[in-house]
Amino acid sequence: MSVFQDDFAAVADMFIEAFGVSVVYVIPASSGDTEIELTARVSLQSHTGINGYGITETIVSRDYLVTAADLSVTPEAGHYIRETIAEEVRSFELMAMENAPCYEPADADYRELVLHTKEVT
Repeated sequence: MSVFQDDFAAVADMFIEAFGVSVVYVIPASSGDTEIELTARVSLQSHTGINGYGITETIVSRDYLVTAADLSVTPEAGHYIRETIAEEVRSFELMAMENAPCYEPADADYRELVLHTKEVT
């Protein structure tokens, strides 16, 4: 890895630490959920596509930018993120958007991932 890449990664880590929120990544299982505590940056994204009836739909997702090494698992649709917002615990399920996976790399080195979610509770 180059010095530039190392410096960029260090700045990205500081940015997440300074502007991130604490969330819990949950992997549901019948034998008990697995939970991973993370710090993530949050953004809202609009996704536009055509549904099965030929109607254009716009869906707003709540995206979480996380450090891949902190996650330690491959994200899958059906996993979810719990976040406390204004003292209320809310759940956001990972979902595919516009026929794309529920996550994508945020950088060329796959150090950070963007997780696409939609609120379920």
